[in-house]
Amino acid sequence: MYSHLLSRLANIVLRGLTLACRLLLILLLARFLPASDVGLFGLFFISVNFGLTLAGLNFHSYSNREAIGADGHGKSQLLFNQLVLYLLAYLLMLPLAVATFQAGLLPWTLFG
Repeated sequence: MYSHLLSRLANIVLRGLTLACRLLLILLLARFLPASDVGLFGLFFISVNFGLTLAGLNFHSYSNREAIGADGHGKSQLLFNQLVLYLLAYLLMLPLAVATFQAGLLPWTLFG
């Protein structure tokens, strides 16, 4: 019983730490960079997050749960299906990412 509570508490603490670190990063960027660069960072960051969410389709959550109860052949089939899904999703997302830069929504200078 205590291990379950400790696990839940550790999960809450880790989530809180990641949120606090994100807040600290934004505050430091706001302190040392001009407002336009902080805004550009925000646009780039959210674009990457949305892109990863759309490309991954949050399928990893489902496949991890299914893999726990699957046998050896079921796990390999699940892994193969996940690989195919990710390849197709990334092939579809790549033109959208390029279109984002071509449309001028994000500058090409973000690539260095």
